[in-house]
Parts: sequence; C-alpha cells; structure tokens
Amino acid sequence: MRQFIKAFAAGLALWLALMPVGGHARDFGTVAPKQIIWPHEHSDLKPDPDARFGRLPNGMTYVLYRSNAPAQGISMRFRIRAGSIDEREGQEGLAHFVEHMAFKGSKAIGEGELVRVLAQNGVDYGSDANAFTHFETTEYVLDLPGWSDKLVQTGLFIFRETASNLTFDTAAIDRERGVIAAEERERATPDSRASQAWDRAAFAGLTYAERWPIGRAEVIARASRDDLLAFYHAYYRPSRATLIVVGKFNFDAMEKKIATVFNDWQPVGPAPAPPPLGTYQNKGLRTFVHAEKGLPEQLSLSWFRPWIDLPDAKATRRVGLLKALAVDIFNHRLSEGARAAGSPWLGAEVGYDNERLTANQTTVTVVPKFGQSPEALSDIVRRINQFRTHGITESELAEALIRFEAANERDLLGRKTPNNVDLASGLLDYVDHDDVYMSPQQFIDLWKELKPAFTVAGVNAQIAYLFSGDGPLIGRQGSERGSFDEAALRAAFEAADGQAVIAVTDAQAASWPYTDFGKPVRHLSKTAIRPLGYSRYTYPNGTVLNFKASALEKNRVVVSVRFEGGTRLFSPDGPDPLYRAWIYDPLSWGLGKLSADGIARALSGKAYGLGYDLDEEAAFLSGDTDKAGFPYQMQLMMAWLTDPGDRVDAFENTRGNLTYLEKGLRATPDAVLGSFVLPMLSCGDHRYDLPDAGEVRDLKPADVTGMVRRTVNNVPIEVTVVGDLSESAALAMMERTFATLPPVPGAPVFAPGGERLSLPQTAHSYRLFHEGRADQAIAFVVFPTTDAVSDLRETRRLELLSAILGDRLNEEVRERQGATYGASAGHYGSMVFRGYGYISAQAEINPDKDDLFVRILMDTARDLRERPVGYAELEKIRVPMTERLNDNFKTHGEWLRVLPGLYGSPRWDYEVGVAKQYYAITPAELQATAQKYLTPERMQRFSILPEKDGQTEPPVPVCLKE
Repeated sequence: MRQFIKAFAAGLALWLALMPVGGHARDFGTVAPKQIIWPHEHSDLKPDPDARFGRLPNGMTYVLYRSNAPAQGISMRFRIRAGSIDEREGQEGLAHFVEHMAFKGSKAIGEGELVRVLAQNGVDYGSDANAFTHFETTEYVLDLPGWSDKLVQTGLFIFRETASNLTFDTAAIDRERGVIAAEERERATPDSRASQAWDRAAFAGLTYAERWPIGRAEVIARASRDDLLAFYHAYYRPSRATLIVVGKFNFDAMEKKIATVFNDWQPVGPAPAPPPLGTYQNKGLRTFVHAEKGLPEQLSLSWFRPWIDLPDAKATRRVGLLKALAVDIFNHRLSEGARAAGSPWLGAEVGYDNERLTANQTTVTVVPKFGQSPEALSDIVRRINQFRTHGITESELAEALIRFEAANERDLLGRKTPNNVDLASGLLDYVDHDDVYMSPQQFIDLWKELKPAFTVAGVNAQIAYLFSGDGPLIGRQGSERGSFDEAALRAAFEAADGQAVIAVTDAQAASWPYTDFGKPVRHLSKTAIRPLGYSRYTYPNGTVLNFKASALEKNRVVVSVRFEGGTRLFSPDGPDPLYRAWIYDPLSWGLGKLSADGIARALSGKAYGLGYDLDEEAAFLSGDTDKAGFPYQMQLMMAWLTDPGDRVDAFENTRGNLTYLEKGLRATPDAVLGSFVLPMLSCGDHRYDLPDAGEVRDLKPADVTGMVRRTVNNVPIEVTVVGDLSESAALAMMERTFATLPPVPGAPVFAPGGERLSLPQTAHSYRLFHEGRADQAIAFVVFPTTDAVSDLRETRRLELLSAILGDRLNEEVRERQGATYGASAGHYGSMVFRGYGYISAQAEINPDKDDLFVRILMDTARDLRERPVGYAELEKIRVPMTERLNDNFKTHGEWLRVLPGLYGSPRWDYEVGVAKQYYAITPAELQATAQKYLTPERMQRFSILPEKDGQTEPPVPVCLKE
C-alpha cells in the first residue's frame, strides 16, 4: 500500500512542479561541448588534484578520480559525443536505437548474457547498469559493488564491447522496435508534449527543435541493420569517447588497465561532418499557447541571446556567479510572493541557461492559481520590471552571500566522505560542458578571490543582461485554450509592462525566537543496541531518542520525529480522507512567531528542513542538516509541534495545489494507477477517498490542520538522529527540546476500526479510463498474499518470488515480445494491518496488448507453480538484491528509515539479518509459495485504458467482500 501512497504524493508533486517549459538545467557559467579539449590546458583554473585527465594514442580520453569514499564500490561512465543532434533527416531516433542495441549482444557477450554477467557481479540491470541518450551525448552507466580487479576488468570489458563490438542482430533489432515504441508511449505525457511544442515555437529554424532523442516512430519502424551500423561506426570512435572511473585505486595501475583494454580500438570509416545546427533568429515579442486535456496551467516569459562561447576561466566564473546570485535573489523574492496574501499564483521560478544548440536564455515560469492566469501574468511582469529597474538591496545580497558560503562549506566537509555515484555523475556533467572540475576547497579559494566583485552594482549589471535580448516569448499551457489565447496574452503583458514600479524596501532580518523551551531534562536510561550500533535513551516524559553516530557522510546529520499511530488514527468509515494530510507542507504554513519567510531569514545560511509524511505506522517530521545547523533543526521541529502557524494564506495555496491535483487524476495512465487503485484494494475504506471539485471548493483550513494535528498530539514520540555528530551534542538538544514536553502516552488510541484493512476475497476485473493518448494503457494485476511480519520466512519467499516473476515478465513481454518498455512485479506486505499484502505485476502497453500481458502473466505464474526455480535463476535475483541491501546501509538516509519504531517491534527481524534470510530460502519453498498465492481465485485485474467517445465507468467500483 505504501507504493500507492507515494504514487499519490508523486502525482501531486508532478502537478506542482515548476520546471521551465522547454528549459534545460545547466550550471551557471558553463560552456557546452564543441570538441574534447581538456579545459585546464587553456584556463587559469586548476583541476581537482584527485582527478587525472588523459588521452590514449587512439584519441580516447579518460578521467580518473581517486575517491576516499568509505566502503563504496567503483563507478564508471562511458560517454560518446554523439546524440540526437547528430542525426540527419530520416535518421531521427538512430542514436537512441543504437544505445538500446548496446544491451542486445556483442561479439563476446551474446544477447541476454549481459544481464547474467551483471547479476553474477551483484549489479542490478536498470539501476546499477543503464544508459541515456541526450541531444549531444550518449552515456553508459555502471555502478559496481565493492572493489576488486575482477570487477574493474568486468566494467572495462563491457564498455570495450560497447565501443566497437556490438553485433546488431536483425531479429534483436526487430524486437527492440516495439520496446522503443513503448518507451515513447510511456514518456508521451501532456507535459512532455507541451515542452516539445514550446521548443518548436521558441527555436523554429534550429535543428534542435526537431531532434528530440526519442526519435520519430516511422524511422524506428523501418531502420535497418545497415542504418544502425552506419551511425554506430560513424560516431562510436575513440576521438568521441570519454571513460570516467571513480573509486579507490592507483592512478598508474588504472591507466595501464584502460590502455590494455582500449588501445586496440580504431575508428571505422571517415569521421562524420559536424551537424547543421542553424542560427537563432530574433523574432521579437510573441506569444504561444498549448492546450491539451490533463495539462496543468502554467505561464512562462523567456528572453533569448546568442550563446556565450567562452572558455571556463576565472573571468567566466565571476560573471556566472554574479548571474547565479541574481537568480537566487529573484527566486527568493518569488518564493515570498507566492506566500503573500492574495497572490494570484502558487509558485514561480526563474532559470538561466547557456545552450550551444539554441541560445543563451532566461525563463520565468509561473503556476497561477486556478482561474487567475491573467492576474498572475500581470503580477509577475510587475515583479520582473521591479527587479530589472531597481535591482537588489544590500540586505538581499548579504543574505545570498551567506547562503552561498554556507553551501560551499557544507560541500567541502561533505566531500570528505563522497558518494562515488554522485562524483561520477558530476564529472560527466563537467566533461559534457568542457568545464574545469575543481575541488570544494579550490572553489572556496576562488570564491574568496572573486568575492570583491560580488557587489550590488555587479549583480544589477547581470540583472540587466538576464532580462535583455530577443523577446519575450510569452507562453501559456493548460487544459483548455479558453479566452486567454495568444492575443489576450499579448494584451495582458503590454498592459502590465507599462505600469510604474517602485523599489522594494530592505526587509528586516528576523531573529530566531525558538531557543528556550524550558529547563533541560536529562534521560532516565540508556540502552546500547549493539547489533546496529546505536543507542536508545528514554526520558521522564515518555519520549525516546535513538542516536547513531556515523561518519559515512561527513558533516551530514539527518533527523526524524516519529509520532506513532499513522493512518490507524482515522476510521475506515470516514469522514477524514487522508489526502488532506498528504497535501500538507509544514514550512509553508509557518510557525506562531514566524511566517515561512521569517523562518528563512532567521535561519539564513543554516542547513535545515521540515518535511511531513504520514503512513500506516506513524506520522513523521524529517530534516536534513549538518553539525552547525543541528541545534536549529531540533528547535524548528519542536517549534512546529508546540507553536504551529497554520496560516490561512498557506491554506489558500494548499487548496490551489489540490485543485490542480483533482483535475489531473485522470490525465495519464500513471495518474489513474497512482490515484484510483488503492481505494479499490482497500474494500471501500474511506481513508483513501479521493477529492472531487466540490470537496476542494468547500475545504477549510481546519480540515487540513485538524487531521495533521491528530497525528502528532497525544501519541508516543520518538526522535531519531543519525550522522556525523557527537553523542553529547545530540543529547544536549534532545534535553532542551522534546524532553521538555508534557508526558506523552505510551501507546496511541486508534480510531474505531482503524486497525482494519482488507483486500477483496473474490476475483474481480476492473476497467479504469484515462484522458491521455489513445495508444497508452497499463495492465495491472494483484495477487493477495499476507502482511510482512506475521511470518517472516513467508515474507522473504514472497519478495524473492515477486522479483523472479518480474524478471520473467520483463524477459518475455519486453525482450521477446517487444510489447513494453518494462514489465515489473513486486511484493507489498503491511507492517501493521494483519493479513494485508499482495504481489503486483504491471506493464505499460498498447491497449490491444492488455490480454496478451495477462495471458503471459498467468502462464508464468502457472510455470512457477508447476516447476521449482533453478539455482542459477535464483542467484541471478538474489545476488543483486543482497548487494543493494549492503549499499543501502552505507547512507544516513537508510538508517533513518530503519531505526524509528524498530526497537521492540516485529519490524526488528524484518530489518535485521535480511541477507541471511534470503539465502535460507529454497526453490521448493518458492514453488510452494507460488502454488499458494499465484492463483486466479482472488486475482484483481485492472485495465487502465484510454477513454473513447465519452466512455466511462465508476472510477472506484464497490469492493465486494466475503
């Protein structure tokens, strides 16, 4: 069930996302690639001394990074400087097609063998091994567990096969056409179509606007082996390749390994000519509207200038950082504006981009409140003109400098325990943009050298640049064109643009008022939980502290406050649907003495966070901070509990967000799956009711805050602190915050029926309808099982069985049938609702393949019932699963997930010693489990299909129970 809760929240985040339409994120002051020229050879910047750059005699370049990450494996990236922009007319999609074929066999690795090779080395195909095609690059990813010569050689061997030994088997090509078509279907959302339409409007005449990496369906359908080979030989050549390796190794030894493997790679045929990119042409003020059912309302204003083609150097960084300061300050103004009383918009964001393929670009994106797009546009235009006319204030600059410098220091301390995956991805980004990869200390030194230039006048000069150039292009997207069309957009902009604006006044810095919650209270007892290396402290008022000191991530401290009870505090018979709590954002509602803006000013430069989550076990407050910010993090959480703000203005924004969510529940198959299936798997439990337009209209602040407060008041409280922190520091803040609360109960009082949740007892087939494209559908099937803790060995059998089921489905439905981009299966078992659990299987498919998927699923289930799983297949699944377990516990975040509520609960055995539990399971047990559960008698089948001619059925049919 948790997966659907998260899907609902993810759906909400989708509708509230403020990504600029058609925008492409980029670091400030970067330069896009022309050809591989190591920038430190032509720059006054020096690269990180832990990085080594090199080039083989054949022209292939490599970047090695010597990491001191504790107990981490090796991360590799293989980048080919070729992407969709290199395709000519009639080739659209070949770069992406070649990337797919890299996993379909080479001279030394037969089709299907790569997954087995990866699994034998504990690598999960799809997460630890993957690939991505972009406009200018194709990038292959390998994150290997542990460190050994065997693993290194395996990674180098796989990339060497990718470089020039792919076989392009004709039958494999034909099967892959369907997979790519399915990927295009899966990615074809209203948002992606709006983004492509915006690109065509903004960059008409440029090759970029017609070269999205997914390609064209007709090209994919007819591309021949010769077509793919020709593209492969033209662009997969040493001079266009860069290998990145991050881990603990000796530079010289690694260079020898790379040379031994790659020195014999030679190009095939002549080098390709550069692609025709076109030239951006000024078009002046213009407007653009894209309307499509299910598309959330969004406005944008964009200015365009010629691409800045300068080397990465101190002067470039200085200008780039001034732009970054300007953008940061304006985004803070926009954040405050969204929370202002009567604001006609929910959120806004300014972004800056310097893109070789298009232009140098500034875009302001706005999400208006429902029905207030004209007012939102007018208000944003006024704020832009205010910013560009009067610039920033001294206090705004001072606060921004504090934020930047605090972030620099955190980066410096955090790099002492780096994450190899993040390092490899970061290096790849710098290589892609021909930037100098600097260490955090080098960047801090550069910042100090450049800081005298970071003045109000310097930032204001960049503000003038950011809002200059061709344009603006005023864009609008939404579910309906309505009366706010292109002409109305222009008229609204011109009317607002002519209004006089006044300068903002310097805001007074707020002091932090939440430092004293009463006399400190010491703990009563301490229990050392040696198997997991943490300590548990109890306090006179009944609160508990779990503390685990960890140097896994230097200077990072994560905190959660667990309030036991969760969804069980509400009755399944109503009247409190849980979505009211799930939409709550604690920071935006503020505190009693400080608004959200006041909190930001009072804690400027401090690392803190405040998230709220609710699941079946408990409600949680969470925060991510560092050593210096930890006291404020604890005070902030305590202040939220004891002096909530619950401002009406914040509620109006919450209502606005919920309005968009309600209108998007049917927009895509994924939205339907994430929203409607959970109520159908809970037998009409009213906790999982979804909002309708009338409920959103009539919602009151107390409807939200009342539910949230019910989850945190009069319930047991457990604080968990994990990170690079001393025991004394953790205890000191616990004693001054949560230990001072009045006594808390030893157990929550559940609502009538709150501990009840059940699945249907008889088989059902449901049809749900979405408003998306006519070729999009999802087949989703559920086999009821049991909860996670009643029989732990049964749980491990179910988890392994579902993983094997998913692997077989993917092999048949994707690899053999080419009917989906990915089929999957998984097991959910409740931690608190007895008997509640299920194995689910799903695939995004063409609607006419719905029956095919179910037929394959049932055939696979029957085979698992009739024949035991082979040892090799079991190991293929079990080895990566256990490796992932090991990797998870190398992060503070995983410990923060595990420790709250663990001690003395049935979850202990579920979380501890998991790898051994998996290895104790036999094929015979898996077969018996399949015979017990993978049967049609209680199977729930969901077909999520496109609407046709107003076709409808009840979105939540009555759940029959026996």
